Amino acid sequence: MTKTDEFQKLQEKLANDLPSFVSCGVISVEDGLPLAGVVADPNIDLSIPAGAFTEAFKSVVNAYKYSNWGKVTEMLFSGPDIITVMFSLKNGKYYEGISVKTTTTLGMVKVVFNRYKSQIEALL
Repeated sequence: MTKTDEFQKLQEKLANDLPSFVSCGVISVEDGLPLAGVVADPNIDLSIPAGAFTEAFKSVVNAYKYSNWGKVTEMLFSGPDIITVMFSLKNGKYYEGISVKTTTTLGMVKVVFNRYKSQIEALL
């Protein structure tokens, strides 16, 4: 199994463990492209939100850097129907983006992500 296949398999497991799943992916901060990911709606191209959220990720990382607030470990964006959490990986070179409907608790997102974090980072 290739590294890409392993990434994809982990993303599929993560998605299956989340109630009200919308999308998830491991994203390169350098270019904003997903290394692997899953979306619940086949009409959505994961690279579109990944690219836009990467710009937000970079901005928040820079704000923390310029303010001497330390390193960003996670970011939360919430809307009326969907919450998105971005977890920093490999010192901010990558992030895991997870979006779920608001019926899923933030605690559940964190528990599920933490179940796979070490496996994801081992592949990076």
